[in-house]
Order: sequence, then C-alpha cells, then structure tokens
Amino acid sequence: RNNHRLLTGTSSTNVSRPGWVVEVDALEADCSLISEEDAKQCVGRPIVYMMVDCYSRAIVAFSVSFNNNSMIGLTNLLLNLIEDKKEFCKRYGFDVNDDFYWPSNFIPHEMRCDRGADFRSDQLTTICERIGLNRTLVSGGSGSLKGLVEKAFRDFHTEVRPDLAGKGLITKYFDSKHHQRAELNITRFTQLVLAFVNYHNNKSMANYPMSHELLLNQSMPPTPNFLWKYGCQNSGLPTTIPPGQRDQFLYNLMPTVTARISKKGFFLLGLYYYFPDDKSLLEEVYKLANKTAKKEVRIDPRYVGSLYYQSNNELYEARLNPELSGDEKYAGMSLVQLKEFDKLLKEKK
Repeated sequence: RNNHRLLTGTSSTNVSRPGWVVEVDALEADCSLISEEDAKQCVGRPIVYMMVDCYSRAIVAFSVSFNNNSMIGLTNLLLNLIEDKKEFCKRYGFDVNDDFYWPSNFIPHEMRCDRGADFRSDQLTTICERIGLNRTLVSGGSGSLKGLVEKAFRDFHTEVRPDLAGKGLITKYFDSKHHQRAELNITRFTQLVLAFVNYHNNKSMANYPMSHELLLNQSMPPTPNFLWKYGCQNSGLPTTIPPGQRDQFLYNLMPTVTARISKKGFFLLGLYYYFPDDKSLLEEVYKLANKTAKKEVRIDPRYVGSLYYQSNNELYEARLNPELSGDEKYAGMSLVQLKEFDKLLKEKK
C-alpha cells in the first residue's frame, strides 16, 4: 500500500500548531536485557513506545517496558507526556535546567497510531474519552501514514547500535550470542533512550518544510526544540493541563484494577495500603468486621507505592503501609519490577 497509494499530503498537513497532532508507535528493540535483581538472568527484549509531535518533529514522550501490545507501556507513555520532565530526567541521572528542554504537560488534539491490539483496545478508547483525545487508526500496511515516528525509530536503532555492540545487540548472524553478552538492565537502557531523545530534539533537520517566516529567521537552526518554541510563540500554545487538574488527569490515565479491602486496608499484588484520610471508607471497613470486599482502584504502573480511588467526588491516595510485612521496600518499584522481584523470591525459596 505504501508503494501504490497517492501521496496527497505530508505528516504536517492540517497541523496548525505544536501539540495539535502526534504520532505514536511501539518498537521491539534489537537488544537483550538482564534482570535488575539478578545480573546473570536474561529477561528479554525491551519494548519502546514513542510519541512524536507532527509540527515540530520533537519526541514529546516515551516509555520502556517488557510488555508488547500492552496497555502498560502505552499508559506509561501517556503518563510520561504530562509529567515533570526535569524530575524524570533527574531520576535517570540527567541534570536539566532548561524549561523548554523537552515539551511536556499538554493534551494533543489527535493521536495517530496503527491497528495494534493496544491502540485499538477498549481500554485506550476509555482513556481517550476521559481526557478528550481523538484517536486516529491509520490504514493497515501504510506505515508512512505515521512516518515521523517510524523515522524516529530508524534513527534510534542507527544511533544506539554502537553503544549496544557486544552488550546484548541482536544481529542476524548465527553467532550473535546476544543473551550471553547482555549487560544492560531496563534502567540503563532507559538512560540510553533518554540520551537519544535529547540528541533527536536538538538535531538540525535539513529536510524540514520551511515557511517564509522561518527562512527569514536565520538566527536558529530548524531543530525540533526550536520549532516547538517558535510554533508556540507564533501559532499558539497546545492544550495544557492546569495545576489544579493535574491529579485528576493522572487518575484518568491509570488502569483500573480490583483490590480487596478489609480492616488491614487495601490488599493488591500481595501488598497492603492504608487510607487514614478517608473517614467514610474507614466507617465502611468498620462495618465489614472480619470480612473482605472488592473495590475498584487505580494504580500507576510506574510506581506501586500508592493506589488511587474516588469517594464522594474526591480523589484519594492509599499508600503502602510500612507497619505490615515490610511493604515499604516496594514503594519505589514499578509494576514490572515488583513482579520480577516476587518471581526471584519464589525461585530462591
């Protein structure tokens, strides 16, 4: 279809300003990773989700996980879109002072993606309805309809191959031995992706369709970061999330799970969470006595330290209870890390 369809426009056609239309896709990276808990154990290939702004070509969000065609990786991508990029970079050892280092904290008008199971899922449909995001599923067999994110992935593979050589890089040669040579865990691989995002967003683009105004502005090269700032100043800002609505927006992105509730608090994934601030729920638990009940809550897949739920139109956070079973040691883990850690504990018993 790519070879025969009519080319009636570009990725920028009808894109009026930065943050108006984005392209999203997932890539199974050509790299084998090791466990963060056991360096001798190979755990598989990472799945990288990326979101590229069609106006500026900037990578505005990414996520790394081991979940292919999964809502976990896609949800992490949407969460990364709005989080504080300075804090995110600091978590992975990058010190950032520039407020425009990496575009963030906005809701796109339209998101273009393929027909993968995660992108056409009912769960993503629900999330898009919650946050007011229009999802466009491009035609099958037409990767060029989201050519910007496809090119970003090609550039990513080209740039990181030298860093991965002999450290788990998967090649087509029979003696690749990528599992035996793997050295990077998911945290170190995420640092590698973050370094690429910085490189991509600050690289001058020779083939960018320059407007008359941009041609007159010779002081800055057409880098994605510059084009984002330029577009915001001249064409308007994207739809940003006010500080007072940020928590609700995050809540809308989180997947819904079913927890058990008892006098010990919420019980999920083998962990206990307490909620001293919700008096109405405390009364409900008191009436349960020694029984348990089911309750729908939401969880941020990146950090299992808290559960979130709504009661009487208010948003509440239930945190790990440090007084029960030493659960506080799990607070900084992601959902993937928690499951990997539990699997390792079971194997050693």
